[in-house]
Amino acid sequence: MSVNFEQTIDRALTRSMAMAGSADAAEIERSRRHRYIPSQQLYFATARPTEHADIIVYNDQLHEPTWDIRSARPGTTGDRHELVLRRPD
Repeated sequence: MSVNFEQTIDRALTRSMAMAGSADAAEIERSRRHRYIPSQQLYFATARPTEHADIIVYNDQLHEPTWDIRSARPGTTGDRHELVLRRPD
């Protein structure tokens, strides 16, 4: 799963507001910027998960994710696809 780090802050604020009805926005942003994002950057730099993934889901557009299906050859990617999510009626 891939999403822009700035969007993770916005989504964390949205989730906190929805769950608790209010949120300490400054604390959530501080936590994301000083703990979550640096941890994720370290993980991506050391584990390089996208190099090992068969499918990478790009979730920047929350309700319109796309994905790459990797071919068997290292360093190549397949076509990008669009996933359409529908809520049940």
